[in-house]
Amino acid sequence: MEDHLHGGINHQKKAIQHVIEKFQKRGIKISACKPRTMLSLSCLTIMEPAKSHES
Repeated sequence: MEDHLHGGINHQKKAIQHVIEKFQKRGIKISACKPRTMLSLSCLTIMEPAKSHES
């Protein structure tokens, strides 16, 4: 069970890293070590697909 939870955390970190790379390509620097930044990034990843459905 613990391995399953740990795998979910790794998946989440990879998703956050992907978003950070997207911002870096746009020239926006983000510090990935701040929990508040990570939280807002995870919110952005949830909102971003929703925005693409609206247009």
